[in-house]
Amino acid sequence: MCTDAIYWGTVERVVFGCSAARLGEIAGDTFTIACREVIGRGERDMEVVGPILEGQGAVIHHSYL
Repeated sequence: MCTDAIYWGTVERVVFGCSAARLGEIAGDTFTIACREVIGRGERDMEVVGPILEGQGAVIHHSYL
C-alpha cells in the first residue's frame, strides 16, 4: 500500500532500510511483498536502493513492538 502511494506519487527514487524479509521477522507473520517487486511491475522506471543500514532500521521497528 505504501509502495503504491510512492509509485503513483511519481517519486523517482526509493531508499529503504529494512528488507521485507527482515520486517516480517520483526513484525511476525505478516503479508509482506518487497517494494522492489511492486515497483518492478509498474510501467515507469524508478530507482530502488536498499536495504541500507538494516540493523539500525530493525532497532527502530523493534521499538514499536
